[in-house]
Amino acid sequence: MKRLSKILILTLAAAMFLTGCGSKEAKPAADDSKVICTVNGEEIHEKTYNDWYMRTMALSMGIDLTEEMDESTQAMVDSYRIGYLTSYAGQRVLIQEAVKLGVTVNETDVEAYVKDLQTSYNVDDAGFTEVLKTMGFTPETIRDYIREQMMIQGLYEKKTESITQGDVTAEAYYEQHPSQFTIKEQRTVRHILVETEDEAKAIIQSLDGGADFTVLVKEKSKDAGSVESGGVIGPFDTDGNYVQEFIDGTFSLAKVGDYTKNPVKTAYGYHIIVLDEITPASTKTLEEVRSAIEDEILWDARDAAFEEHYNQLIESADIKYSEGFDPNAQTDADQSDNPSGSTGTSN
Repeated sequence: MKRLSKILILTLAAAMFLTGCGSKEAKPAADDSKVICTVNGEEIHEKTYNDWYMRTMALSMGIDLTEEMDESTQAMVDSYRIGYLTSYAGQRVLIQEAVKLGVTVNETDVEAYVKDLQTSYNVDDAGFTEVLKTMGFTPETIRDYIREQMMIQGLYEKKTESITQGDVTAEAYYEQHPSQFTIKEQRTVRHILVETEDEAKAIIQSLDGGADFTVLVKEKSKDAGSVESGGVIGPFDTDGNYVQEFIDGTFSLAKVGDYTKNPVKTAYGYHIIVLDEITPASTKTLEEVRSAIEDEILWDARDAAFEEHYNQLIESADIKYSEGFDPNAQTDADQSDNPSGSTGTSN
């Protein structure tokens, strides 16, 4: 499995990476809308860019494009539209360079990636089409999108294949990044969620009287996601993906078997939490993580080399923005509180 450079724009699904390169450059459908930018002579049309931009928003922010956006989301999307044109122009520069250097894409790899993506959503063909629609794709345009990302990935591999080691040792990296190898204390709990404070206090009184927590979970808890498991949540640490009040309540408990003597109020209601397990903090040894560190060092070196190549390409590129679409002019206008569009050239 191949890793994407940190500057290679987007992935299509969490924990999935592009898996190959090798035959044709993506050809966008005809677009007769306004030309808003040229990149080394290649015309960028407004509709093509807007389609790319909205897909970018859907992928990176989880926006469902089949639903009408509320005012605040719409305002946010509109505010970034021109600024993101810089990223799109950068992608075009990379794809042009990939074509120039003979990078090709194997269509079987495109199809394999599409199939893996569909499998990750656990849907049939019709369901997959509906999923794609929420992100602004069709079965055809998702292939174009993947193909272009594979072109960029192929360029990355071509420009970094000669780099076989980083510039620091595993020992030095381990000493310089101790927090990466420390596992914080984790806790596993069970909880009961109810709607009112009075209900929660009554449950605590029952526990004080010796009631069985597991029985009370099934009888009282409103948390459908944990009832069947007896109310189990975790393990998690103080940075866990839970509301802060719940985390604070959990880590206020001194020992296994303790439960919160006062209801823990969150946006979801009132919780009673019992501590089931404590996993002490620990630190991984160098030998346990040496292989991962060496991989990280290598990828950091490759990323740095490719970023330098990218910056050189952008520096020498002939990028011209049409009036009202220059991201640099927009930034200058924002800084001077005098919003106005202008024609600009980025070299």
